[in-house]
Amino acid sequence: MRLMGFLIFVFSVFFFAYPLIYPLKLEDLPKLSKGGKVSFYIYPNENLSGVGKRLEKLRVIKSSEIFLEEARRHGLFLRAGGYFLSEGMSIYEVIEALKERPRLEKVTIPEGLTAREIAEILLDKEVITSEEEFLNLVFNGKEVFKGFKFLDEIPSSSLEGYLFPDTYYFPKHASPRNVISAMLKRFERAIKPEMLKELPKLGLRFHEAIILASIVEKEGLKDEEYPIIAAVFYNRLKKGMKLESCATVEYILPKRKERLTFDDLKIDSPYNTYLYSGLPPGPICNPGLKAILGVFFPAKVDYLYFVSKGDGGHHFSRTYDEHVEAKNRYLKRGR
Repeated sequence: MRLMGFLIFVFSVFFFAYPLIYPLKLEDLPKLSKGGKVSFYIYPNENLSGVGKRLEKLRVIKSSEIFLEEARRHGLFLRAGGYFLSEGMSIYEVIEALKERPRLEKVTIPEGLTAREIAEILLDKEVITSEEEFLNLVFNGKEVFKGFKFLDEIPSSSLEGYLFPDTYYFPKHASPRNVISAMLKRFERAIKPEMLKELPKLGLRFHEAIILASIVEKEGLKDEEYPIIAAVFYNRLKKGMKLESCATVEYILPKRKERLTFDDLKIDSPYNTYLYSGLPPGPICNPGLKAILGVFFPAKVDYLYFVSKGDGGHHFSRTYDEHVEAKNRYLKRGR
């Protein structure tokens, strides 16, 4: 697993009785009706002045100056975490709310996890209470989450590949539907129009690009290598070569292995890219933005092979003979 989480600051809108929190830019926040609910996160080492200004922008309070004065007078000590507030609260009510323990759980979903692995994290954090309910929604999500246009093209019902890795702030015992919706919204915001314009040049449909990004995510580790790894797979596809990605075989194994065996490579599955040509039928993980960008903007190289050097990086080769030589060199070094 490629556990490389990256943190994105979070504001959120309240959903239903138990709100769903997902990353938003300040300008993305909707206008709140009188008494509307809003979640609010205090960042580590943030000061009272900064908190007051953000509360004013969110229309929770009318004056950051008065908030600062009263907060100091009441001895408000800031604790990082998420809080539930309401528009129209008095400054004293806001101060009392911020004196309580934070009520939102910080959850980081690293790049490259499967939906099942994500469910384990959410269950461990008590964000969800039923892993089965969460996964049932994920694997049958196309019919449930019809508001997301990018899901229209997916041939299956599974949302694997579209649960965007990020840092979120959720309440405990949240609705699984709302949690999934948060991750889909973040995915939707990550895909820019200029990326979609590249698809005709790449010869892939959108869903196929995400499938390839999931493979690149699992094969790569260093940021600068994602576009190169993507280019290797593009080059192999164009030449009619099998992808021969160990990561696709690992996806079908009941447990992860340090090193695949020859028997593993013979498993009859459409996800086994050693046996079957082209892309597997679906994503093998939920890729992060860097892997996705690598697929939409691949490097201009003519490599056809790569092998791990054992330090997180890869050696890339143009010919099979070069590849065999590199394998012998680096695999012997790793023994």
